[in-house]
Amino acid sequence: IFFDDAVSYPAIAGREYKGVQTNEAAIVKADRLFHLDHIFFVASEKVEEDMGFDSEFGRVTHLDYLKKRLCKENPALVQRMSDILYRDSQDMDKTLLGVTDISKIIMSYTKKYSSKNIVLSVDLTGGYRYSTMMMLAAMQLLQYEGVKIGHVFYTDLNKKDVFDVTSLERVFQLVSGAAEFVKFGSVESLQDYFRSSNKELSPSLIDLLSAMQEFSDAIKICRTGAIQPTLKKLKTAIVDFRDNHSDGLEETLFSSIIEVVEREYGALIGDDADEISIIRWCAAKGFFQQTMTLCTEWLPLYFINHKIVYTDNESVIEDCK
Repeated sequence: IFFDDAVSYPAIAGREYKGVQTNEAAIVKADRLFHLDHIFFVASEKVEEDMGFDSEFGRVTHLDYLKKRLCKENPALVQRMSDILYRDSQDMDKTLLGVTDISKIIMSYTKKYSSKNIVLSVDLTGGYRYSTMMMLAAMQLLQYEGVKIGHVFYTDLNKKDVFDVTSLERVFQLVSGAAEFVKFGSVESLQDYFRSSNKELSPSLIDLLSAMQEFSDAIKICRTGAIQPTLKKLKTAIVDFRDNHSDGLEETLFSSIIEVVEREYGALIGDDADEISIIRWCAAKGFFQQTMTLCTEWLPLYFINHKIVYTDNESVIEDCK
């Protein structure tokens, strides 16, 4: 969006900045903080149109005007800019295909500098509401490709400031990590999520993550003797975390979805849980090697204890003894 009069932001990375377009302040803040190596402009084709009037740079497109404003702030940026254009369409599926283009172009850049520790900062200011969803989806794809997300910014024109809204994107990481544990019994994503947090973790969360990890390890390498004890520990840890987590954002959010984990594992951590429940769970998750191993080790004794298979032949009983 273009303003007739410059908007004064009193404290962008420690000093004032006057912007004329909505995205300027956020990008300037990122550059002042991190000295950006490259800027990708994710833009619809509409911003390639002429603004329709003479600006301080003459007749230019909306996109070129933004670039020139940024280069006026930092001339070194002139060689560090690329465009990623997408087409606005009434067919939302076609519009959202731009997500793959965003990811591909940025990934091609990262591959040129594969030996570097690349961190992606994102400005979510402006555009239609679905534009934000496009950016969030692209960020998820890029993280899957191994790109680290640094900071996410948003310009608040009313408050004349640029806010760090990285926690918004981290919610997706948290939900994704919980879903990974629910579906596959894997806790790595959750460990990474909380490891990257700058908040001190509560003892109950530390115990819960440890219990989740122990169960995950027991399932992966099929430690048959450890599976049931780790499930009991997991149940205790879930209850303790639900009652004693900290009131910070991340742990509060996690507590709101831990019920999904508890519900998914209900057959394993309930009072009626037994060997058959664990075997069924492994089979349902597609852990067929674990399923067959547990069948081999657990079912013979289970059949005998429940008298599914037994003998009255005293000589056989004596022989078995």
